[in-house]
Amino acid sequence: MLNEAIRNHKIKIVVDKGDDRIKSIIAWLSRIEKSGCTITEFFKKYNVPFSCSQYYLYKSRLKEFGESGLRDKRSEGGNRKLTTESEAFVAGCVDSNSDISLQWIQEALSKRFSVTLSPSGVTRLLQRLNPDRQNRARGRRREYEHEVEPKHNSCGGFELIVALAYHLGWPQMTADAIKKSVKSLKRTKAFRYAEGSFDKEGRDKFGRFTAQYNQREDVRKSRFESITEKRRQKNWKSMN
Repeated sequence: MLNEAIRNHKIKIVVDKGDDRIKSIIAWLSRIEKSGCTITEFFKKYNVPFSCSQYYLYKSRLKEFGESGLRDKRSEGGNRKLTTESEAFVAGCVDSNSDISLQWIQEALSKRFSVTLSPSGVTRLLQRLNPDRQNRARGRRREYEHEVEPKHNSCGGFELIVALAYHLGWPQMTADAIKKSVKSLKRTKAFRYAEGSFDKEGRDKFGRFTAQYNQREDVRKSRFESITEKRRQKNWKSMN
C-alpha cells in the first residue's frame, strides 16, 4: 500500500537533492492522499514542486519499485546520449559553417558516434553550445539573389524556328525535295533542248548579269509576268 511506503517520512515543502528529494516527494504524495481534495483541486490550492502528471508517475513508481523508483538517475549519465567528444564535434562543425543544417548534424552524429537525436534535440544542443547565438531557421541554405541582366535579341523568334526545324529534320527534308525536283527536271524536254543554247546578251564573260541585261526589251516586257510564264522561257541549263 502507498500509505505503508510513506508512513514514517516527514513532510517537506522544499525539494532537495538526493535522499532529501525522495523524502520530499514521498511527503507530498502523503499530503495529497490525506487532503481529501481531488488531485486537480489540490494542485490548484497548493504550490506543489512537481506537476500533476508527475504525481501519477511518482505514485506508480513508488508503489512498484519503492523509494529506488523515485531516484533521479540523470546525474549518473545513463540517459545521456551525447559525449563530450560528440558535442565538440558539433561545435566545430557549426563554427566552420554557420549555415549547416539540422539534418546534416543528425546524420553526422548517427554515422560518426551512433547517436540518434531529433531535430528539437539538435536545436537544444546548439542553444546549449552557443546560448548567445541568434536563433534562426535552419535546415535550409540561404538563397542568394543574382541579378540577371535582360538581353534583347531581335532574332530570338527566328532562332526558335531554326532549332525546331533542325530537331524535326526539315533542312534535310527540303534538300531531298530539291534534289528530287532537279532530277525530275533533267529528264524533261525543256532541259534537253537548252543543252546547246546559252543567252549571253547582257552578261559578262563570267556569265553574270550586267546593267545592259535589264535594258533588254524582252526582259523589260517579261519583268512583271508570273513565275509560271517565266519558267516556260527559262534556260535551265544555265543554272548551276
